[in-house]
Amino acid sequence: MPTSRATMPTKCCPSQKVVGYVISEIVVVIFIIGLLCSMAAMNAVSLLGRNTFKAQANDLVETFNKAWSTARSSERRYEVVLDISNQSYMLREISGANLADVLEEEIISQKKLRDDLRIKYVMFDDFENTAAVQGAAMFRAGHAGWQAGGKIVLVDRGGNEYSLIISRLSPIAQLKNGDVKFAQPQDDVPF
Repeated sequence: MPTSRATMPTKCCPSQKVVGYVISEIVVVIFIIGLLCSMAAMNAVSLLGRNTFKAQANDLVETFNKAWSTARSSERRYEVVLDISNQSYMLREISGANLADVLEEEIISQKKLRDDLRIKYVMFDDFENTAAVQGAAMFRAGHAGWQAGGKIVLVDRGGNEYSLIISRLSPIAQLKNGDVKFAQPQDDVPF
C-alpha cells in the first residue's frame, strides 16, 4: 500500500547537518573577529592618547625652538607666553616698546592645551616660581638668545611629569622625563 507523504517520517539529510555546522562555524568566526576588532580598537585609543600628549608636547617644544631660531636669525624679538590658568600658550613677535601690550598683528600662533597635557608650573632659572601666581609666564628671545631660562613642568593624563627645559646656554628646548631639578646657586664661589 502506498504511503502518503504526510505520514512518512522526515529524516535529516546529511546536507542539512553540514549547513547547520557551517552556520555555527560562521557565527563563531564572526564572534572571534569582533573580539579581535574590539581589542584592536582599545589599543588604538590608548596609543592615540599617548600620541596626543606627545603631539602637543612636541608642538610646544617646536614653538620655543621656532621663537629662538627666528630671533637668532633676525633683529626681531619673540615671546612665548604660557597662560597657566587658561592652560594655553602663544607665540608672538614683539613689535612695540610696551611689552604688556599684545597686538593682534603680533600673534603668530595661539593654542589651548587639551586634557592630555597640562602645565603644572613654571620655574625660571632665577628660581622665580609661577605656581603660586597661576598667571602667565613669558619667555623672551632676541638675537642674543633667551632673556631668561627655566623649566616648564608638564603633566600627562596619567599624572606623569615631564620637564621642558629652556636654557640660556642651549638653543634647543628639551623635553625630559620627570620634574628635573635645577642646580642650586653657590653662596661661596672661590674666585
